Order: sequence, then C-alpha cells, then structure tokens
Amino acid sequence: MASLFFWCSPTTTAIAPVASQAPKLPSEIVGKNVEQIIRDWNNELQDRTAKFRKHATAISEWDRRILQNRNVLIRLEAEVAKVVETQTSLERQLELIETHQKEVDKALQSMEEEAERVFQDERLLLREDEAASARDTMGRHRREDSRAAAAARDERGT
Repeated sequence: MASLFFWCSPTTTAIAPVASQAPKLPSEIVGKNVEQIIRDWNNELQDRTAKFRKHATAISEWDRRILQNRNVLIRLEAEVAKVVETQTSLERQLELIETHQKEVDKALQSMEEEAERVFQDERLLLREDEAASARDTMGRHRREDSRAAAAARDERGT
C-alpha cells in the first residue's frame, strides 16, 4: 500500500508524491498464518497465566505468613509490655524489701550493741560480786582461822 504525501512550499505550488514503506512485521510472526499466530499467542498467554498464578499464590502465602507473624508480634509486644510492667513492680518491691532489710539491720546492730553493753556491765558487776564474795570468804576464813588459833591457844593455856 502506497500513500502519498503532499508537501507545499510557500514559494512553490507543486505537489510532490512521496511513497512510504509498509510496516515491518515482527520476526515471530513472519511466515505464519493467523491461526498459528493465535495458537502461539494463546500458548504464551497460558504460560504467562500459569506463572502469574504461581507468583500470585506465592505472594498470597507470603502475605498470609506476614499477617500471622504480625499477629504473633502484636501478642509478643503485649506480653513484653506485661513483663516490663511486672519487672518494674518487682523492682519497686525489691527496693522496698531492701529498705526494710536495712532498717532491720540497723535495729539489729543497735540491739547487739546494747546487748554487748549490758553484757559488759553485767560482767563488771559479776566480777565485783566475785571479788566481794572472795573477800568475804577470805575474811571468814581469816576469822575462822583466828578463832581456831585463839581456841587452840586457850586449850594450850589451860
């Protein structure tokens, strides 16, 4: 098929015919009839459709897994929040216990110091009592010894 192109120039009024070339056919359809071309295109369409479905199925599976994992992550996030809250509460309780323990330790130290002081005071009193008792015993022994010596003298002298 030939087409004519008319070109007009402002200075000339002549019309010149220009022949155009027919469009070049793609190499995959050269030498084939319409039925073969349609069959090839249908085969290619089926192949591409099968690949598309395969990819769509894979993407759908990935999407399902992503949603499952998202739900798992949301549950984990909630559990982590509970754990953090519990940990914070336990830390506060531990601080309270440590404070009580320090107070008990101070009270115990005070009681130990008081017990040690009382023990020292009692030991001094006990030593004083023992010393007084020893003096009394020694004094009694001396008196008894003096009486015995006096009685022995009296017996000798009589």
